[in-house]
Amino acid sequence: TYFRINKNPGTGSYPVSYVYQGGSMGSTSKEYAFAIRDALWVTNEAWFDDDITCVSLTETSDRRYKKDIVEIDNALNKVMKLNGVYYHWRKDEFPNKGFGLERQIGFIAQDLEKQFPELVKTDKEGYKSVNYSNMTAVLLEAMKEQQKQINSLTNENKELKQKVSDIDKLKAEVEELKTLIGQSAKK
Repeated sequence: TYFRINKNPGTGSYPVSYVYQGGSMGSTSKEYAFAIRDALWVTNEAWFDDDITCVSLTETSDRRYKKDIVEIDNALNKVMKLNGVYYHWRKDEFPNKGFGLERQIGFIAQDLEKQFPELVKTDKEGYKSVNYSNMTAVLLEAMKEQQKQINSLTNENKELKQKVSDIDKLKAEVEELKTLIGQSAKK
């Protein structure tokens, strides 16, 4: 079962036809190929060959759906092994993918997969995609680890400053004692 738009000319125009439920042909006279007023349920996967713009996007995350919950550990060390990159799509070699010409920013899936295999999906043809939204949890844990390091260094710095201050006071006292001893020796 699927819904496919044939020859959709885009916004402001009318699509030529659509195929629904494995072969029923139809047509529409709406500005867009179809409008969903309530919900669209995709049970496997969907491919969009252009940008998706929406007002809000949420992902199922309720604790009641989850089991075997374990905090992400060592996130900072793993993140430090990653490289964010700029790149351009190989649009000419993959014309059916709908890649744009603009410079992109992101990760190389194969590199990300080495540290976080849960964030990478491999399709039937062996091509990889990245679940960028779930990278947020990794980055959050890495930031928390980094903040612990910052807090520890801040406390250590305060302690060292206090020790330097104490040493400076002791130096002043030693100089004062030297002066007193020098004065007593002169008498």
